[in-house]
Amino acid sequence: IPGDGYDRQPQIYEGQIMKREDLISHIKKVLTDRNIPTDIKSCQFKINPLEMNNIKGVYIIRNKKTDMIVNVGKSDVNINARIKVHWNKATGKWKGKDSTGGWNYLLENYEYDVNDLEFLYVELPLHRKRTSVEAILIDDLEPVANDETFNDRFMEDK
Repeated sequence: IPGDGYDRQPQIYEGQIMKREDLISHIKKVLTDRNIPTDIKSCQFKINPLEMNNIKGVYIIRNKKTDMIVNVGKSDVNINARIKVHWNKATGKWKGKDSTGGWNYLLENYEYDVNDLEFLYVELPLHRKRTSVEAILIDDLEPVANDETFNDRFMEDK
């Protein structure tokens, strides 16, 4: 928001950059610490990349070129539907009430090719496990486009 007194210059915050192998290791540790199987999968970041529509789980979007952690989230019904929403946000096509500060900040401050984004996910059938793993990964990884980290950086008193 122009003129609101917050410094929104592009910065790389600790936790946002992580090599793929380090990210996989970190996710496995988070899952292992909670007795959750560590079957981490990946797919192309595009609309409807998965054959099954009813996958519930936690996901991470990262930039393969820069190793930036872009987004962490969960799907309680259909991961394909979440990918479609994030695809539209990442390409700047998302309009409406759910346009978010974190994605807007990413679009305004970083240059990237949407084709360089990778989608990693873990299927988690239990809602409480999805919620807890998502929260831990957001806290640990500080993804640039998540509103939780955006709000902590720019919107809340420290």
